[in-house]
Amino acid sequence: NNDHTAVALTPVTALRLPLSALQRLRKEEPETYISLTERWHDYLRDADIWITQLSTGPIRARVARLLSFLADFNYESANDQLPLLTCEEMGSAPGVTSESTSRILAEFKRKQILVTHDDQPDELYNADLGRLHYIAEQA
Repeated sequence: NNDHTAVALTPVTALRLPLSALQRLRKEEPETYISLTERWHDYLRDADIWITQLSTGPIRARVARLLSFLADFNYESANDQLPLLTCEEMGSAPGVTSESTSRILAEFKRKQILVTHDDQPDELYNADLGRLHYIAEQA
């Protein structure tokens, strides 16, 4: 029984580590074991923070928080660029309907908070991160 479920929106690689391997690591390399478990704890803490931030507050703020997260997470491009997921995917993270997400994204595009350019792929947008952060902080 798992307390949490993760849904991958992009390709991922998962590694299953048997409990016996962890126990052996704990015994034979305690510093590595401690470092590993501390990192896992940090990841879980970050996930819990994001789950809370994406599930509370007005829908507009929650979508803005998700977009800010995607911009921060997208290491491969400039830090003001972000890839948009489908409306269904974007709505599932903050727990809103795809219709609500679509309306908010259309508003952000009209207000030029999200802008695409002819020289970049259709799914890649430049984001006005300052305005997104401001909207994300609205409660």
